[in-house]
Amino acid sequence: MNPNLTSDRVRALLAQLCTTPAAEIGPDDRLGADLGFDSVASMELLGMLSDEFGIDVDLEETMGIERVCEVVALAERHIARA
Repeated sequence: MNPNLTSDRVRALLAQLCTTPAAEIGPDDRLGADLGFDSVASMELLGMLSDEFGIDVDLEETMGIERVCEVVALAERHIARA
């Protein structure tokens, strides 16, 4: 899958869970500090990633993910395995 398309789709998902429009979400934005994510929003994001990309993300893999670019990289890794 095209990395730019993956990034756009991830940003669209993130925008559904926060008040920031997708066009204003950058790769270096921090999920918690910049987008206001808490643990509930993070869990919702996992479900949305699964639905959007048809991937199964292990909760342990998400530990330490803080930035949008890391979410995109996680999605791309799983898409490549599928």
